[in-house]
Amino acid sequence: MTSTRLSTPQRIRVFAVVVVVLSAAFFAHTFATLAHLRETVRLLRDETAPNIVAADAMRADLAELDALAAVELAGSPDQRHAAHEALEARRHQLVARLVGATENDSFPDEERPLLLALDEDVGRFFETMGDARARLEAGSSAGSLAAYHAAHELMEANLNVAAELDRVNRAHLDQAYAAEKSLEESGRLTLAFFGLAVLVVLVTFQVFLFRRTRRIFNPMLVTGTLLVAATVHFGGDALEGAQRSLRAAKEDAFDSLHLAWQARAAAYGARGDEARFLLDPSSAAAFQQAFDARVRELTDVDGLLEREVARASFPGEKISASAARRDLDAFLAVDRRLRALDADGQHEGALDLAVGHPPDGALATFARFDQALGDTLEILQRAFVAQTLECDETLRRLSLAVPLLGLLVIAGALAGVQARLKEYAS
Repeated sequence: MTSTRLSTPQRIRVFAVVVVVLSAAFFAHTFATLAHLRETVRLLRDETAPNIVAADAMRADLAELDALAAVELAGSPDQRHAAHEALEARRHQLVARLVGATENDSFPDEERPLLLALDEDVGRFFETMGDARARLEAGSSAGSLAAYHAAHELMEANLNVAAELDRVNRAHLDQAYAAEKSLEESGRLTLAFFGLAVLVVLVTFQVFLFRRTRRIFNPMLVTGTLLVAATVHFGGDALEGAQRSLRAAKEDAFDSLHLAWQARAAAYGARGDEARFLLDPSSAAAFQQAFDARVRELTDVDGLLEREVARASFPGEKISASAARRDLDAFLAVDRRLRALDADGQHEGALDLAVGHPPDGALATFARFDQALGDTLEILQRAFVAQTLECDETLRRLSLAVPLLGLLVIAGALAGVQARLKEYAS
């Protein structure tokens, strides 16, 4: 009866094949996971997050345009001229943002209709404001006010569209971030599982060689074993470090950035409500309520600006966010003064404090608030980019090391096997 048992050289070859196949699968899967992670980080940094920031910035631009339109119509001829120049400057900025958003839309089926609607309604807003301006110059205050209200309704609709644009991109960012976290966690588990499997086979192979050849160590296989163990250990640490960087980018920097942009839009809206309060006394109560609601949105315990101050964590962020909060308080103090003047029958004095240029007026104090908030936005934007770049750099270094380590392990295993087979052949 013929024996079917494998000879020692045949068993060595089988072990070698298993080692090579498992090692190749281990390193190939790790490399593919790293490539996927890097692509997801790139999408977050270069496409999804910038689209959200663009939507938030457009929303703030729209709120400021609405405020400037009210300031222009409420002020004196000189004040109207300054407000109109500021309005035109903001208009050009908004158009540039719209063009950029249209060119860089990552989800055209969802974003493109919203961007087209926004572009069309912004054009209608400026047409209606032109009508309001012409009627005011013709001496028809009532006609000008009616045209402005129509423009304001268009802008409210535009703000809703911008909010929807933000929601669409935010949903995709949250989904991509959740997928990235899951992929990194599964990547660490897979790295440990595959690595352990390769290590078990390598150790078993060396025990087999020791029993059959009486060689205590096979230097090449030992080296391969150490390289696999190092890959599992340091690779797991690197993936965990990348996840920490990504978490800081998303949960610390970007979420704060989103809060700060929302705060800017709400503050511009409050500034517009203040001007509308003075522009149209017949609707003053409604505009007062809208103003108070936006202030609560900013300053309540869970308000946008309060949350941003509380969660500040990057260098300089706490200082600038706290400065913005103090400057907002100064603006609100001016607002109380001008409303008291208006209630006392000093409407012109209230208008001058609201839309004029005294150093302690609403324009000056709001500008200081806006500058401090702008500084906060810049800090957070830089932090977001820096953290995502750090995450990508960690993954890049690991991606470069993995193929080299894989080749070394496979080459070492083959070289160690070849040395033992030569002994049997001689």
